[in-house]
Amino acid sequence: MFSLFFSILSLLSTFANEPAQVNASHSFSNTSNGLKTKTYSITYETNRRDLFWKYQDFKPEAYDLIFGAVITDAEYLGEITGKKIFSGMARKWNENNYSRFKLGLHNLEYSSSDSSTVFADFTQRLIFGKHTLEFNTNYDFLYTSGGVPGPYNDKLQRLQTKLSGTYRPKDYMRVPFELEYTKISSGNSLQRQSVSTLFGRAYPVWIWAGYRFERLSYDHIDVGYWSPEKFISHGPLIEWGQTFYEKYSFKASYLYSFIKENDGESGNSYYASAAFEYGERNSMLFGMSVFRNKSIQNSSEWWSEGGELYFKYSF
Repeated sequence: MFSLFFSILSLLSTFANEPAQVNASHSFSNTSNGLKTKTYSITYETNRRDLFWKYQDFKPEAYDLIFGAVITDAEYLGEITGKKIFSGMARKWNENNYSRFKLGLHNLEYSSSDSSTVFADFTQRLIFGKHTLEFNTNYDFLYTSGGVPGPYNDKLQRLQTKLSGTYRPKDYMRVPFELEYTKISSGNSLQRQSVSTLFGRAYPVWIWAGYRFERLSYDHIDVGYWSPEKFISHGPLIEWGQTFYEKYSFKASYLYSFIKENDGESGNSYYASAAFEYGERNSMLFGMSVFRNKSIQNSSEWWSEGGELYFKYSF
């Protein structure tokens, strides 16, 4: 399949009006309740694109063609296999306005049965004044909820809508936020809100510290997946990143949270991540990242850990 994929890339590269980009990655994770996942993905775009962090030699306006494939190999009380292929188109209207749409097919196999669903994804990005905004709506299988095993037997689908952004009132202050509403085919729905206030600087060293608050709630508890009627989390957050010798970059973050689920007793959790990158994002970049997440409430404990290897090449 990948040989055919690269053959298509060679034919399409002539249509690019700025450097095209291939993104490939392998991610893996494990949880304390037995979910193990490995995911392989590859995406090709005729024009590399990041509205919020511009590349060199970017065009003020451009059309993008997108092709990709994602393969998931997982285990949770049985083997799980997911195969997703998609294509899409994007339009950069100007330096502050970008739209992208992807459409494909997702097949999921579990417990000797398989099911397919349409995969659709739309993203709109905007920059105005001191605000950056991203609106995304996505239709797909419900794989996991909150990082814990999802309802694979039921092959549920979900329609997820998110609005995220950052308000930058001062050079030394950032206010990232996110609003989410997800409708699940079983009749359940999720609402989630988060906001952080961070102080620091972006250059020459990326270092920010502050406080984060998050709230989520489901319409009702479903025994098939983690779905609390009310979950609140808040705590201090720190982010750090720095480049050494022009081509070596290190990044790290740490979030400690006080948590409360439904009417149970309060608990605590932490999320730590680190990443190393080598190369130059305008040409070729190799990277690896790891994370660890752990929550404790009363005598119950849950954790997840994993990482990712990724490669970006522009040509």
